Amino acid sequence: MSKRMLSMLMGLAVLVVAGFAWADYCGMWLADPDPSFPGSTSAYSNYPYSGSCGGTGTYGLKYQCVEYAQRYYASRWGFAAKWGVNAKDMCGTHPSGITSRTSGLSACDSHWWHGDLIVIGAGVCGANSTYGHVAVVDGCVSSTTLSIVEQNYSAAGHRKMSASCAKCDLWTASNNGPYACQVYCN
Repeated sequence: MSKRMLSMLMGLAVLVVAGFAWADYCGMWLADPDPSFPGSTSAYSNYPYSGSCGGTGTYGLKYQCVEYAQRYYASRWGFAAKWGVNAKDMCGTHPSGITSRTSGLSACDSHWWHGDLIVIGAGVCGANSTYGHVAVVDGCVSSTTLSIVEQNYSAAGHRKMSASCAKCDLWTASNNGPYACQVYCN
């Protein structure tokens, strides 16, 4: 292969990689904590946008964390489509039938259920300093770490998070399992 041909191929490879880095992933499927459930429980990408890349939908600004939390609870448990709040305010403003647990979330013997919502206050643990963040609890990784599914934060749509980041845990009696984890004392 000639040097010129090799140079052209390398240039093409750089363009392909650069194009991939700048691709628009708006609405791309990321993760689903309940893949066997027939409702809309999947998380979707908002990358690389800081606002909504998909406009407004039934559950709010598409692909934002609050839209996902509201869509998950509407699809999975039958709650209202819109709660009219930012993530940081969900602990105090949510539909009746949802319980906000705010104390002992990272203390000994606190309980987390698969399908709970973890609300992170504004500016806490990397959450947006104005709006906060909310995600669906998928399970436990360790005695102090949760596995979460989310929109508009991580590129993968799922990650690990310390239970101590929680401003509150939103839970409904409709969610009777599976039990995700119990945070134990070491």
